[in-house]
Amino acid sequence: MRILITAMIMLFGTFAAHAETYVLNSADSPPYSNEEGTGYYDVLLKNAFGKLGHSIKIQKLPSARSLENANNGIDDGEYARIKDLSSKYDNLIIVDHPLAHFNFVAFSNKYIDIKDWNSLKDYHVAYINGWKIYDAHVKAKSVTKVRDHAALFNILNKRRAEVVLYEEHRGNLYLKENSFGGISQVGEPLDTREMFLYLNKKHAPLAVKLKNTLELMEDSGEIEAIKKRRLP
Repeated sequence: MRILITAMIMLFGTFAAHAETYVLNSADSPPYSNEEGTGYYDVLLKNAFGKLGHSIKIQKLPSARSLENANNGIDDGEYARIKDLSSKYDNLIIVDHPLAHFNFVAFSNKYIDIKDWNSLKDYHVAYINGWKIYDAHVKAKSVTKVRDHAALFNILNKRRAEVVLYEEHRGNLYLKENSFGGISQVGEPLDTREMFLYLNKKHAPLAVKLKNTLELMEDSGEIEAIKKRRLP
């Protein structure tokens, strides 16, 4: 029944609504998002919007600015973020179907036994500015916030931090593609969260349609097929 209802909504959206191009911000990096728009999220969202007769323009911005521009209505939305951001960003509404699950992990160039957030308290830690999960949980000897993932691993490589925090797939792919001898993932994931698309509240009707579309794509196996092609 849900598939039939969703299909009818999608059909109505495709033919009855005026086609629009929506500007979506992302600070995500490969394999989730890239400049070419061929990352996992990029392809998933192009397909979802396309099923409703719309297209998207992906705009790469630093993490904090990416979120603020969407909240202020300068751009139409932002991906991918943890749940409950709407409590802090009044103008954002969630498209309430997860795009993926993130493992938030630590990387270091020394052996460190990371078991939980409390394991960070005796170290100099760095992470990307705008990652709210780290703002909420990290208590460390010192905290450095940087612009992007390149700066993140550079500060670790130059030993200006002892531990950097990032996402598992993204971090390991970046290390594989760049020469950072001795740096590796350490310990257990600090947290695992579902990640979502957010839209500016002026697009509330579209958020409901996209949720239904993503549910249909999940049920049909389309999302899993995109994961297999786009994630290592």
